[in-house]
Amino acid sequence: MKIAYIFHPGRLQRFDEALAGHAATEFFYGALELRARGHDVTCYELGDLTGKLTFDHLFLGLMNQAWLMPPKAPPVLFRQIMRLVPFLHTFDIVIGTESGIAFALAATKLRKKWCGTLIGIHCGFLHHYQSKMGIYLTKFLFAQMHSCLFGEGEKPIIQKRYKVPNESIEVIPFGVDTKFWKTG
Repeated sequence: MKIAYIFHPGRLQRFDEALAGHAATEFFYGALELRARGHDVTCYELGDLTGKLTFDHLFLGLMNQAWLMPPKAPPVLFRQIMRLVPFLHTFDIVIGTESGIAFALAATKLRKKWCGTLIGIHCGFLHHYQSKMGIYLTKFLFAQMHSCLFGEGEKPIIQKRYKVPNESIEVIPFGVDTKFWKTG
C-alpha cells in the first residue's frame, strides 16, 4: 500500500535519526512502523510559499477574515497543500498530521483535485472559535476524511458538532517510543 504523510516544516530533519534510534518515533504517527511492515511510505513537509497568488487564495483570505475557515487552517496552508496535490494521485492513503493540514487536504479533495483516502489526525482544535457558518463548512470537510483523535473527550463533541459518523472517527491513544525514552 502507498501511503503519504504530510507534516509541517521541521519534522523530516529528524526522520533518519528516528530510523537509526537516535530520536523519538512517536511524532511520525506510525510512518516508521508502517514502513517497517513493508508499506511504501513517503513523507512530505510543507514549506516554500513562493509563487503567484490565485483567486482561490484571495477568496480563502476573505473567508478567514469572516471566521469561515476551519480551525487551525489559515489560507497560507491551503496554498502549501495545493503545491503537493500533483504528487498525491499515486497514493492509496494520504495522512494529514494535524487538523489544519487535514482540512486543507479535505478541501482539495472536495474540489476533485485528487480522490485517494484521507485520514486526518486531530488534536486540540475544539477550543478555537468558529462561526456557525464556519462549523457548517467544516462539517463538509470532515465528510471527506476518516478522523483520528488521541483522546476520548473530543470524540462526542466532534461527532455532535460536525455530524461525524462513528465509522469515520477513531480514538487511538498517543503512543510513546519506549525504546527511545527511558526513565531517570
